[in-house]
Amino acid sequence: MTYQYCYFQFDGELEAVRSAIEDAISLQLSERDSCYWGGKYFLLKDDTTDSRLQLHRNIDHRGEWINNEFKGSYVLCYLSGPVDRVNAFLAEMIGAGGLPHATRTKEVDDK
Repeated sequence: MTYQYCYFQFDGELEAVRSAIEDAISLQLSERDSCYWGGKYFLLKDDTTDSRLQLHRNIDHRGEWINNEFKGSYVLCYLSGPVDRVNAFLAEMIGAGGLPHATRTKEVDDK
């Protein structure tokens, strides 16, 4: 099976981006907490399709960038899963104000 991985960069505050994404995909993200992800982050995990959408700050509690590849972007959204599932979210992420970046695909033996 082919999996796709994609980051989206967003301008704005985490809560506003969350709301825009939830409106765009018509699903609710669950709130989680992690010191690594700058405190609060949001997750949509679908074990049935093995896909994940994770929304988090890109700056930690010390004011340092979490992912230096996206330095300057305060909110990131990470999508992963089967190509068709990720592609189903691409237009919605762009419609919610996301800028796609670093899309990769990988062939995985799912036996």
